[in-house]
Amino acid sequence: MSFRHLPILIRELDRHALKRDDSVWTNEQLYQSETRILARWKNRYPTDEQGHIQLLSKIDVEWLTSEHLTYFFLGEVESDHGNHMLFTTEITTPQSDLDHWLGLRHTPLDDPSTSLLFYAQALLNWQKESSFCSRCGSPLVNHDGGNRQICGNSQCELEVFPRINPAVIVLLTHDDQCLLAHARKFQGDIPMHSCLAGFMETGEDFEQTLRREMYEEVGVHLDEIIYKGNQPWPFPQSLMIGFHASTTNKELTFHDGEITSATWFTVEDLHSAVLKNMIRLPSPKSISYYLVQDWFDERSDTPLADVIAEAKKQKD
Repeated sequence: MSFRHLPILIRELDRHALKRDDSVWTNEQLYQSETRILARWKNRYPTDEQGHIQLLSKIDVEWLTSEHLTYFFLGEVESDHGNHMLFTTEITTPQSDLDHWLGLRHTPLDDPSTSLLFYAQALLNWQKESSFCSRCGSPLVNHDGGNRQICGNSQCELEVFPRINPAVIVLLTHDDQCLLAHARKFQGDIPMHSCLAGFMETGEDFEQTLRREMYEEVGVHLDEIIYKGNQPWPFPQSLMIGFHASTTNKELTFHDGEITSATWFTVEDLHSAVLKNMIRLPSPKSISYYLVQDWFDERSDTPLADVIAEAKKQKD
């Protein structure tokens, strides 16, 4: 069965794709009293003391800084007090230190605004990195409320859209074991172990990417491949396509050097390693966690979430 309720998937958002290219209409929405802003400063967003995301009014945002801000349209969202338009903006020079601002990885999973933050993060990153035409070098001009750019050179007029990098991610299994890997980039006192992943290359389909990446990273060939779900992920601007896959070969060879170690776990092995804080699993916000959880919970009387909660209690 494929995943149906992954976190950070935006469900209650109307992007108004047919209206947002009307700059007059978009500007009118920005100045509505009920409009709210997702403001970013140093890759962090405002929260209350409990860590829940705060959607600010335009007046609130402009009290934070004297700089000229550019606002990008996200869409119309539902709230307990009715629908409201939502924009995002980047603060670079605040007038004072900003308390209670958190990065995406630390926002509560149950906060309904978390999925909107991932959208805002991806759009702001793209805006920050995409200022000039790649064909002629002229400045790019925003359209669609900042969701599309067009080269300002009338002889060029290249259209540019937010970049999305498709990547496959897989939980590899062999009989009653799953493979979790520790990558060089993972930091922390407790080593994080996660699923294997890799970006698609031009001309590949998902299965070809999966087979190539698994051979490059751990030297195995795949047998059965089962699609499980997909998830937008702004680290960087990716679309993660998730799979379970099996192999008859347990011997591992780390060809490309990205993986420093990988371990085959039975359900019992994984239960013990997590409970004893020997390993750390991916964030529950990620499809990587759901791939592991799906495999574990099918085979264990104790849900993986309960094992992690118990391990955290023991650590604290």
